[in-house]
Amino acid sequence: MPDRLLLDGRAIAGGQWWRALLSSVEHLGPWHLLLNLALLFWFGPLVEQQVGSARLLVATVIAVVAGSALALTFTFWFRGAGASTILAGWLGLALPIAPPRRRRVLLQWALFLVLVSLIPGASPAAHVGSFLSGLLMGLLIREGSHRHPEAHFYWFDRFAPALAVLAGGAVWLAVRLHTAVPPVTLPA
Repeated sequence: MPDRLLLDGRAIAGGQWWRALLSSVEHLGPWHLLLNLALLFWFGPLVEQQVGSARLLVATVIAVVAGSALALTFTFWFRGAGASTILAGWLGLALPIAPPRRRRVLLQWALFLVLVSLIPGASPAAHVGSFLSGLLMGLLIREGSHRHPEAHFYWFDRFAPALAVLAGGAVWLAVRLHTAVPPVTLPA
């Protein structure tokens, strides 16, 4: 198993903070990589059309770090990786801003994400954290387009820096939560 970039709470607690973001580019095998790449190349352009390249990059970073924060909170000792956190964030981002017909398809993909999250070795917490942060950003975009038709991204552009800080702070807090108290060992 590769481990240079895995989401690993112990490594992050040891100072390797970049893992909270870069674990999304590490994969656990060729099939894992190929499936995620195929989905990224299919789904990415659809979301990029709606929000633009720069905003998609910002949303991706926030979603991945938020997913890492939730994974570290609930599964600190689990070592995980994969671009499915990116996909979960994009799915959450796209749902509120997609046209109604496309939204039905996105809901089917959300169900698929739930099923993927149940596969042994997957990180449901990372998927949920990324999805929910993407959903929040999508709602900000939708609300901004309703209240400020001349500036669709009004709320997103104003709140994205704060969301990035919150996601990073949540990673820090999750690490502190698990390193402040020694792990409990069960008798054999």
